[in-house]
Amino acid sequence: QKMIEFLSLEENKGRDKFDSRKFLMWKGIFRNFGFKVLEKLKEPLEKLCDDQQESSQRCASEMMSGLIRGSKHWTWEMTENLWSWLVPVLRKLLGNVTVETIRDWGICFATASESRDPNRIHWMLEVLMEEPLRSQGSFLDSSRLYVLQGAMAQQEWRVGSMLHRLDQFLNPFLTHPYQNVRDRLGSVMSNIYALDIQFPSGTGGALSPNISDLVSEVLPKLELMKVDPDPEIYNFHKNSKSVTEISQKSFEDICSKLDPELAMKVREQGLEQLKSIISRFPGGRIPSPGVVPPSGTRMPPPQILRMPSAETLKKIPPELQKMLGPGMLRMASPEMLNMMRPNLVPGGKKPTPRPGMSPPELLLPPQLLSAIHEVSLNTPQSGLLAEKWEERQSGVRLLQTVCKLVSGVLLRNWYTVKPELFKVLEMLALNESSELEPDLARDCNVALACLSTCIAPLHVLSTALTAVEHVSQSSSWKAKNAMLEFLQVHVFTNMASFHSQTEEAARVVNIVTRLIKDDRIEVREKAGKVLGGMLHCSFISEEVASKLLDQFKLEVSRKIKKKPKLNEDASLFQENKSKAILMRHSGVLGLSAFVLSCPYDIPPHLPDILMLLADHLHGPQPIPATVKNVFQEFKRTHQDNWAEHKQKLTEDQLATLTDLLVSPSYYA
Repeated sequence: QKMIEFLSLEENKGRDKFDSRKFLMWKGIFRNFGFKVLEKLKEPLEKLCDDQQESSQRCASEMMSGLIRGSKHWTWEMTENLWSWLVPVLRKLLGNVTVETIRDWGICFATASESRDPNRIHWMLEVLMEEPLRSQGSFLDSSRLYVLQGAMAQQEWRVGSMLHRLDQFLNPFLTHPYQNVRDRLGSVMSNIYALDIQFPSGTGGALSPNISDLVSEVLPKLELMKVDPDPEIYNFHKNSKSVTEISQKSFEDICSKLDPELAMKVREQGLEQLKSIISRFPGGRIPSPGVVPPSGTRMPPPQILRMPSAETLKKIPPELQKMLGPGMLRMASPEMLNMMRPNLVPGGKKPTPRPGMSPPELLLPPQLLSAIHEVSLNTPQSGLLAEKWEERQSGVRLLQTVCKLVSGVLLRNWYTVKPELFKVLEMLALNESSELEPDLARDCNVALACLSTCIAPLHVLSTALTAVEHVSQSSSWKAKNAMLEFLQVHVFTNMASFHSQTEEAARVVNIVTRLIKDDRIEVREKAGKVLGGMLHCSFISEEVASKLLDQFKLEVSRKIKKKPKLNEDASLFQENKSKAILMRHSGVLGLSAFVLSCPYDIPPHLPDILMLLADHLHGPQPIPATVKNVFQEFKRTHQDNWAEHKQKLTEDQLATLTDLLVSPSYYA
């Protein structure tokens, strides 16, 4: 007893952790002395598990893991007696886990399951598998998943049937309303698919669930995430939390939905009185009809729901008496009615609010409350918007869980990217910069980063580029921008694979050169930077680079009409002019990519490109801004060795560059 009291003491508050040395001590004790010592430690261990103190539960976790590991070589009778006592303790324990000790219990069950035959500890695994999600609160659900994940991850390939059961159980909860539960769900799911390995000779883990089945199941539910969100539904959701406003027309509609007696009383009091009562609700918003009373509210028993006494009626405000009427007053208990006039408490003292009691505003007649809610909120349009909001949020939550799953699968598991994961690329690219859902945008960014930096096998390159090509043709310029960023990292990560697959490398160049002519300037500029990076690292062969250079020179040399011809349609002329400016700007960006691809040298073809760009310094916008940025970057990267670099320029070229790069003197 004294030893347990000593071991359960807190040493450093907030810094104590599961101690492996104490675990090894308990493991040795239970291994050497068996069931005899357990008989003496049952009651202290149960008390430690029931205690909410951090140090007590930490000591219990060390004892529990030592007990399960130390009983490895016990006889069948001893093992059966152990688990017949331990199973109820574990069930009770999983409901007493605290925020401070959840990590300790996760280590406890992971340590207990490490290098053990699952058949020898099936009691523990079955207890952890008993409905991990019970909707008892976000923390309890996530904590049960956490301890289950710790035990399951140690078993790896040994528990294929359990992984299938867990996969089927968790699939309906992928849209769980709590974020911490969804985060844990994604992490657990990545462990479930950890052994989905494909070798040339066959599947690595025949009993492991396949991630392709999950992707095919969730893709139809994610279709709505392929389109930009409607800001109207977000505005509706925001406005639905605002103060309830009632106009004169709405007031008449409310009265028309009431019983004649109640409608007459409401009309007598008028619209201003109704607004005054509504303003007493928290935030000025009416609750939904049939709202559940606040936690801890005591409702009166049926025997006291009777007509209040005359003394009690005196304490009710006259305006509310008239509106409620005697029929409605019968539905209120004296205990609640006594709260209606706090200023009339005997002695003139200000009453102390009683905890757990409902506010007096909730005594509005239920029929009137329903009518207000129906007229002010439940219009056909708002009902449709509410339905769209719920549908959108369900898709958002599902995509967040999928993002966690993709990140976990690519970062922690033993195999490289599966081709099925690229099917969610469009949803990730479209939502990675969402301003309406910042949490979703962060998760999509992480998932895209993991996908772009993974080593793709040769047979996956074609699938990845097909997905990128599909997204690059999207109507969203943000999705195109995200794809260019993704493609840049993916190409550099898999440089050797792309060099061995010339057809796939050509597809990459085609995607970039197509997007450099996009209608959106942000996409064109991003494509120019990506093209410069590919030229710099010699991803593009000299032959292809030479063809691209000739193409860009041709595009910048095309003339732009300044005035329409006689009898030419003005709108058609302006459209053709905009297209011509776009083509010239794309050519300027292409030439700029060649300049930026040589930050430390001046190859023979570069001076001519610089002179071509200098000729367009005074062209139509946005061409001059692009040219200025290129020359500023050229000056920054070449100024350290300018004495050497300028030897490769002619006198005319050097004079032109000097005029562009050197600011004129004030005294010149």
